[in-house]
Amino acid sequence: FEEERYGGYPNRGAILPSLVGVDAPDDRTVRFDLNGPLAPFLLYLGHHAGPYVMPPELLVDEMSRQTMISAGPFLLDEYEPGSRVIYKRNPNYFDAPKPYADSLVINFIGDNSAIAAAFLSGELNTTWFGVAPPIVEELENGIPGATWEYQPSLVIGGVFPDLALEPFNDPRVRQAMSVAIDRDAILTVGGALERGQWSTALPPLAGWWVDPKEDDALGEFYRYNPEKAMQLLDAAGVDGLDGVPFHTTTAYGPIFAEQSQVVQANLLQVGISVDLVVNEPTVHYSTIFNGSNTGVIGHTLSVASIEPDEALRTVFIPDSPRSPIPNGELMGEDQQMLDLLNAQRTEGDVETRRKLLYDLQLHIANQMYSVPWVNPPISQVARPELSGVQFIQTFAPSPSLEDMWFNDL
Repeated sequence: FEEERYGGYPNRGAILPSLVGVDAPDDRTVRFDLNGPLAPFLLYLGHHAGPYVMPPELLVDEMSRQTMISAGPFLLDEYEPGSRVIYKRNPNYFDAPKPYADSLVINFIGDNSAIAAAFLSGELNTTWFGVAPPIVEELENGIPGATWEYQPSLVIGGVFPDLALEPFNDPRVRQAMSVAIDRDAILTVGGALERGQWSTALPPLAGWWVDPKEDDALGEFYRYNPEKAMQLLDAAGVDGLDGVPFHTTTAYGPIFAEQSQVVQANLLQVGISVDLVVNEPTVHYSTIFNGSNTGVIGHTLSVASIEPDEALRTVFIPDSPRSPIPNGELMGEDQQMLDLLNAQRTEGDVETRRKLLYDLQLHIANQMYSVPWVNPPISQVARPELSGVQFIQTFAPSPSLEDMWFNDL
């Protein structure tokens, strides 16, 4: 653990606000000095996005960009840019006899029809971040005996209006946007209505997220209700809006861009006319993704989280470097939200923390700093020739490749 290096990446430093210092009193002990209780402390230490225990050689003269050093189950063997990566088995892996496979080939395939054909032919055995909803049924029917696992996406996303842009500085206008959006229609576009879910301020994190379809208090902020949207706009003194820039991107594929058009049509239905601006990924990630482009409404995915504190701090802390909310520093005026954010972070009792997180989801829904998005399922598959199949929930359920082997060998 290299404290200074980790501190240089605040977008991944969920532990940093609580960290006073780190020291090693002996060769087998690392001591963390915190400024108070931190409920997800152990999870953050083991987080797959860091902090990492790294050899110092990786930090010398940018060696990490030139020489691969790994203690993992597979070692890089070959890289063909835009095509594939080939790994070979690490004979010195600490968890012998794993990995069971001699090699691992990761193919980059962007077209759904090509992905389906590769699975059906046996060219592909499993997948990393899941297969797209439009081809799930084809593969379910075409690969008898396959192992499937379905988990919701844990990515926060949504529509993010500039909090300083009139009339979007009025929470009633932001609430109107939320109930004007037909979230089930958006899931239908992606072929994900059956298993898809709706976000609140949290993605569908088991035990913490509250389903707005089942909770009446939350549901009133998210259920499709154009009539209520128009009432909210009328109460805010808004009689139609025209020409508001609405930025989306090609970064997340054609389905996301099509879903942006559904949002555009939904908003127009209640008198909010937005001009769709489609950005290339490089532009999107340097502007809309981090909320730096003001005077606009942004449509983006944000962060994938496995801990509610991580999700909430990324988006709703006023000085977050990863928040997609333009002029998000204005949230610093919301002391009630800041108090709830701190209280849930430091609360060690699970039930008490769960109640705090419910109150926080309800409070943020009332303010509607962001208009939450949907969470389609992540559909993981492994062909029947694989044994030892298990999927581990990280940013999405991903296969534990070190545990798999071909059952005919």
